[in-house]
Amino acid sequence: MAGILKTGGPTHIPSSPYSHKSNGLVEHQNRTLKDTERTLLHQANIPSSFWTKAIKATCDIRNCLPHSSLPGISPHKAFFSEKPTLNRFYIFGSITYIRILEERRSPQST
Repeated sequence: MAGILKTGGPTHIPSSPYSHKSNGLVEHQNRTLKDTERTLLHQANIPSSFWTKAIKATCDIRNCLPHSSLPGISPHKAFFSEKPTLNRFYIFGSITYIRILEERRSPQST
């Protein structure tokens, strides 16, 4: 395992097991994600069973925003070396429709 960590690039910083205090940064991030997820669900009046969709939307949004640990850029730009596009974002909970291309539609019976 140590060989993989040395060649793979990430830094392994062990923490004490079952100690939430040593994971304060992670705990804060989890709380922020959960608070935002609950806000999205409440605002859109969607049941809590859609929490996974709300968490994914929350992570996508946060990865496109500038981060304090990066020099004024977003995590998306730091990872992909390109400015994030906001074209794929819609209002959470908005009504959507499936668009099936005309070529793929089944023939309509009369």
